[in-house]
Amino acid sequence: MAESLAVKHLRLGYGQLIQVHQGGQFWEVRFESGKCYRLPSSEFEPLPTHIPPDHTAARRTIETLRMGIVPTDHIEDLTLGLSSQRAHLHNALKLAHRHNGAALAILADYGCGKTHFIELAARAALREGFLVATLSLDAREMPPAHAQKIYQAAIQGLRYPDSSSTGIQPLLNRARQHPAETLKVLESAAKGVDCPFTYAVRAYLHCESLVGQIGIALWLSRQFVPKEADIYLKKAPRLYANGEVARQYTYLLSGVSALATAMGYQGLALFIDEVDYYSRQTTAQKQRANMLFKALLCASQGETNMHPDAAYIAQHQKVIYPLRFNATSPFFFLFASTESEQQIPVQAWLRPSQILRLDERFDQSEVAHFISIISLYHAQAYQRTNPVQSFIPRLAAVLSAALRERRINPRQLSQITVTFHDLLYIYPQVSPEKLIRDLAIGLRIPDTTQP
Repeated sequence: MAESLAVKHLRLGYGQLIQVHQGGQFWEVRFESGKCYRLPSSEFEPLPTHIPPDHTAARRTIETLRMGIVPTDHIEDLTLGLSSQRAHLHNALKLAHRHNGAALAILADYGCGKTHFIELAARAALREGFLVATLSLDAREMPPAHAQKIYQAAIQGLRYPDSSSTGIQPLLNRARQHPAETLKVLESAAKGVDCPFTYAVRAYLHCESLVGQIGIALWLSRQFVPKEADIYLKKAPRLYANGEVARQYTYLLSGVSALATAMGYQGLALFIDEVDYYSRQTTAQKQRANMLFKALLCASQGETNMHPDAAYIAQHQKVIYPLRFNATSPFFFLFASTESEQQIPVQAWLRPSQILRLDERFDQSEVAHFISIISLYHAQAYQRTNPVQSFIPRLAAVLSAALRERRINPRQLSQITVTFHDLLYIYPQVSPEKLIRDLAIGLRIPDTTQP
């Protein structure tokens, strides 16, 4: 066990692990109050369980952290703070299930962990039993004004809590196994709507051809359909690319949520990252993006509890769509954007309780815990045993002060921490205290922890 590892007691908070007793059943810990206690290890948050099993895998993780990026395989271990934001997310997911929808917006400066939180949120939604679609906008490939491309990416990338399969076809296969429940969902859809989703699901239920089933799934996902499957799609409604299509694609996503719920899942959770590309759009494109995000927010909150007024979300000139497939289709929507004057106007659309900010989370004890985990990964990467970590409280004090004063962001904290451990490894004759003093000077942070 590493010396002075930062650990967290469920009631007493953070402390430094001094010694392990009785084969790990009890931990002797010095808490921030200065008092030491020997307590059952079960009363503490678990130590990392996904440390790479060999130095090659650990080295890859360290190299990724060196760029300021947390590998998704280790995202739970390498999360800095966010305890209150994660609790808020958990409550919102529960709310989405109980009240058929919920919405959150994530706002933060560049490098403060929006993408990191999106992946944490996606994993939390999968654990709660939601189907999950995660996508990142791009100015060219997937601009925020292009509803069809956003829908296409969401359907193609669907993830399942009980399977490693992706896309819409696993859900359609499950629907074929439960035709009675599926037909009830289709019958609950809004009346008088020429709906591509209803058409595709009905066609899939009755199609005995594997080629036909694949073709229907590809068509619903807005992918290339082989000519051999065209016969199964002769009377298919249009999936429009142009015009006011925000309502159509929001309605289709709501339909996926309704079918997922009938098949035993909790609904659909949609996560969109990099919404700050909105600021780079033309005025006309921003108007289209506004329509889409308003429609998604309305659908995820229910038409009786919507803040963006549905009356201002335009209909397509050839088709009329409500915003929800039916009244009971739990749909969770979360998007992340860099906070700026040009951002999408979330304050006008959402209540303050629906807006999470990631900037204010830099508690010194949580920074110390984060550094401790990187230290363990670094030791595994370079095959060092019992890495000395007694310097961590001082390093955490300097780095947490730099975070509070916005001299660095969480991405840079990761990079600095890895570089710090590199220097200790390459120059063992140099003391950690000297490196910390030099770092504090470079960051213009008073090193008040000097002995």
